[in-house]
Amino acid sequence: MPWPQFWAWRLCGVMANEVTSMGCHTDLWCPLSGKPSNLANQLGISSRLAPLYAASDVLGTITPEWIGRTGLRADTNVYCGIHDSNAALIAARAFPEIIGEESTVLSTGTWFIAMRSPEKAELVDITSLPESRDCLVNIDAFGKPVPSARFMGGREIETQIQIDTRRVDIKPDQPALLSAVPEIIAKSQMLLPTLAKGTGPFPDSKGVWMNEPDNWYAKRAAACLYAALVADQSLDLIGSKERILVEGRFAEAQVFVRALARLRPDTSIFVANAHNDVAFGALRLINPALQPAGQLEKVEPLHTDLSGYKRQWHAAIAGQKAAA
Repeated sequence: MPWPQFWAWRLCGVMANEVTSMGCHTDLWCPLSGKPSNLANQLGISSRLAPLYAASDVLGTITPEWIGRTGLRADTNVYCGIHDSNAALIAARAFPEIIGEESTVLSTGTWFIAMRSPEKAELVDITSLPESRDCLVNIDAFGKPVPSARFMGGREIETQIQIDTRRVDIKPDQPALLSAVPEIIAKSQMLLPTLAKGTGPFPDSKGVWMNEPDNWYAKRAAACLYAALVADQSLDLIGSKERILVEGRFAEAQVFVRALARLRPDTSIFVANAHNDVAFGALRLINPALQPAGQLEKVEPLHTDLSGYKRQWHAAIAGQKAAA
């Protein structure tokens, strides 16, 4: 059983399996056939997988043990459950700008995970996704393949800001971080990938600074530009276009989201003003008619031109590779 379904089993005593968790965290599920993968068959695991349920299925009610431990009512239902980024995808699909449209949800946290919902999924050749550049296929709650890409953006940013409490997304610091951008560009101060070695679209590149800033605002702003450049590459790898919703903690990092909007001028970049995307998505499994409390906000691109900075960044990565 995957992790969410392990806890469902602990709470109600019913063993279950579910495609979003299988499709994200294991190589045991084949998204095209909707069956256990060849690897699962070769390992003899297929017959040992718990029965398959939908994420929205009620598995049972809470057991007497957990009634006593939690004080919950005896008729409390336990649902099968869903992978967290897939819950964020369901939350995003509640917005009129996203539902039924070509769109990508960029979920940001320790991992930055881009999940594309093509307008016509059958036209996307998911077998062409470059696995070596951290692309994969997630499965949504309805069993449909979701072209995806990821990198460890939150962890990488944290390595630069260390334990400082003035994080890149803290609201009072946003004006100063934005103000630092023009000088960063002028001085070609940039962070090259990859700080979390073996991950993301540049898994073999070595993360180093070029002209590292000594100003604390500039360093944090440059880290945000780094995240935007890596995200831009990841989004290209899965063919993202038209509209992107950035959700999670780093949606409030103005340098990051506004740089992404500048790097992708043909794409509408949105952020949501909610902080409960995953929980809201899980609730929509129970009641698909639930509407979000707020609206999406379209991101204004940075005023500073990033085209030269982007070219220099990619050239530096290519030079690093050639020298290896």
